Amino acid sequence: MKRSKRCLGLIATALAFTLIAASCGDDGGEASTATTAAPATTADAGTTTAAPTTTEAAPVSDGTFDLGGGAVLDTNECPSGWDDTQGLTDDEIRIGISLPESGALAGFGTIAEGMQIFFDNADPIDGRSVTIVSRDDGYESGRTVTNVGEMIDTENIFAFSHILGSPNNLAVRDTLNEECIPQLYNATGLPNWGDPSNFPWTIGQLLNYSTESLIWCDYFASEFGEGTTVAALYANNDFGKSYQKFFEQCAPELGLEILATELHDPNADTVQPEVTTLAASGADIFVVGTTGASCPRAVGGARGVGWGATIMVSSTCQNIGLFWGPLHSQAAGAAHGIQIISTTKDIGDPRWADDPWVMKVRSELEAAGIDPDAGAQQTGYAFAEQLDHVLREAAANGGLGRANVMQASWQQNWEAQNALPGSTIQTDGANDAYIVEAGEISMLNLPPDAEAGSWVAVTGELIDVEGDLGSFAG
Repeated sequence: MKRSKRCLGLIATALAFTLIAASCGDDGGEASTATTAAPATTADAGTTTAAPTTTEAAPVSDGTFDLGGGAVLDTNECPSGWDDTQGLTDDEIRIGISLPESGALAGFGTIAEGMQIFFDNADPIDGRSVTIVSRDDGYESGRTVTNVGEMIDTENIFAFSHILGSPNNLAVRDTLNEECIPQLYNATGLPNWGDPSNFPWTIGQLLNYSTESLIWCDYFASEFGEGTTVAALYANNDFGKSYQKFFEQCAPELGLEILATELHDPNADTVQPEVTTLAASGADIFVVGTTGASCPRAVGGARGVGWGATIMVSSTCQNIGLFWGPLHSQAAGAAHGIQIISTTKDIGDPRWADDPWVMKVRSELEAAGIDPDAGAQQTGYAFAEQLDHVLREAAANGGLGRANVMQASWQQNWEAQNALPGSTIQTDGANDAYIVEAGEISMLNLPPDAEAGSWVAVTGELIDVEGDLGSFAG
């Protein structure tokens, strides 16, 4: 079930306050994450629409597309020689992606493989197949810039999709918007991606970190009480600092005491020094605002030094096979009982064993010779569902074209098969700029003798703030 509308309203109101407050102080050089939130103007968070709707592009005789909420995409601002159908051939749609196929976050490098498996098994879109063109950036933003530039020049790319990493996407956002090339569904929850008024060619996908941080605060305060102490580990980049900024805003407002905070190098091969320092605080709760290999390392490190805190990990660390299977084999039971905000069905979770979508994903990955429980291919497959939907919407309503795909992206209303039951994907330009706005507090069931792990709902409630968050207006 869903939380009461009163509780949802408190979350949305507090989030707006948190975002506004975060934009007012000295952020120590972190201006890229300072935001203000537009007031909510869309549907009540307690309502959802079951049936998918189609998107019809606004009249474009003057080269403009209405994205909603006053946001407009104007192709008259595109460079001379810009081609709306660049990257489309008679039989192919070419999509670019830059991922860490090496380095500390190399576990995410197989996302592109999972996306390609989805499209290899999908019906053609307007008579065309989808080709994913991937390059390794090692989670280094400079390499992402090089990759994107080279792909634009040599790979005949229609759009970029699901580039991973907040700093990586920030590094190429200006270029892609200036060149009028879609930057679709950034695989990061930085709130900045919800800004169609200033960056109409860029849209995110994941639960944004400001929302996630506020849900943490609300949950800790309501379940553990005022005066609960917290210690937090964050990646030392835009990703981690976004969590830090918003959590440090909402925690004091809800009576939580932050005893210690540590930042870590996201490319380091250990986080043990930082975790040991945090453990010495004796905090009741350990917040893990990082991802990749650092996520299980932080959990294993905390339990290894005997710290019995309740552990809440980033939603980016949900994949059981990618993150917690390896930890289970190396440090049996260490991850048992950790908590997370789940936003999608994990195909390794026995809870979804009979779900038609999960069975389809597992079957197609296995047919491609992939162990569905071992890597990020399942994540890529789920990402591809989002891309596939919007490409088909654009093709059916105005035709495939870069501008029409962006207009369809900012005007969505459908139910993804990989999403948790009861949640919908809705966008309305600047009125509602965030795709994922619902999740549930889950606990990992992974005892030492278990053959597989599962996420178990803690509260039994879907926390749904769909339509209440407005847009980024920093």
